[in-house]
This record gives sequence, C-alpha cells and structure tokens, in this order.
Amino acid sequence: MNIHMNWTSGLRPGTAKNDFPGTDLCELVSQMPLGRLLPPGVLMCADLPTHPCSAAIETRRIREILVDLVLNARAAVGREGVVHIGIDRVVSPPAQGRPALTWIQIEVSDSGPRLAPAAAALLFDPSFSEVGQGLGLSGAALLVAQSGGSMKLVGDASDGNTVRVRIPAFPALPALSA
Repeated sequence: MNIHMNWTSGLRPGTAKNDFPGTDLCELVSQMPLGRLLPPGVLMCADLPTHPCSAAIETRRIREILVDLVLNARAAVGREGVVHIGIDRVVSPPAQGRPALTWIQIEVSDSGPRLAPAAAALLFDPSFSEVGQGLGLSGAALLVAQSGGSMKLVGDASDGNTVRVRIPAFPALPALSA
C-alpha cells in the first residue's frame, strides 16, 4: 500500500499514520551501503540486535534520515575516525496517565571533536549546516517528528558526538520486560 506524504502536513487526510508496514531498521541498515559515504580512513561500525526493530516510518524517509546522520558524522570525523550506528528497542516509562511506550532507538556517534556549545545549540536549525548535503539535520528532525519521534544530541564531555533518534515501534508494541 502506498502512503502519500506531504512535507508540511504529514499524512493526507483520510490515511492513518500506521497504514504502512513498519520498517525493520536492523535489516535496512545491514543492507544500506552507508560505509560508501565515508572516506577510506573512516571505519563504519554497527551494533544491531538479532530481534527485529520495526519502526512506524516509511522506508524512504528513514533512509534519508540515516544518510543525513552518517554525512553529519563524516563531517565531524574528517579523514580518519569511527562512525558508529546502534539500533535497539527501548521503553519509556508510563507518565501522566499514558502507558509505557516502546520506541526504536537509533544512535549515530562519531569520534570527531565534540561540538562547541554554540554549534550544538544550532544543530537542528534549518539555517545551520556544516555538511551542505542531503536534508540536513533540521530536515531529518522534521521527518522524525512527523513520525511521532524525537531527535537530539546526547553525550558526555568526551570526544565525539552522538545523535539519538527515537521513532515509535511498529506495530505499537506493549512495553516488554527485559
């Protein structure tokens, strides 16, 4: 079934948000040639669980998001370093009367220098780009938000940067005990 998306308003009227099959991100990442986006001195690593991690997002959209995250990491590491992709299911606890929710979490990390606080504050701003290719992280964040998810910069004071994306699991999975 095809779902037609509109950049500004999400789904067309009359279509349900989850009327498309979930995209198994583990399978998708293992099949995408993301390492080809990196120069020879940059190593691509992926931690993918053996269980499916299907997310409520169209395959073409998550492909765009993944490419932008890897291009952003490539810009951070330069000619040598490591880009790491991790995917798993995570559960957010119940809050304010809503049940616990299951998310598919993607983390893309790089071994480049930590972003300066001023650059980190602008990371998802449409007018800010250090890469100049693809949607940019602001466009990727918009696609994630349209899917009911979130994108943010996370990490500690160590070198490198990590962008975390959370997208609702598909189908909407009950919280699973670990």
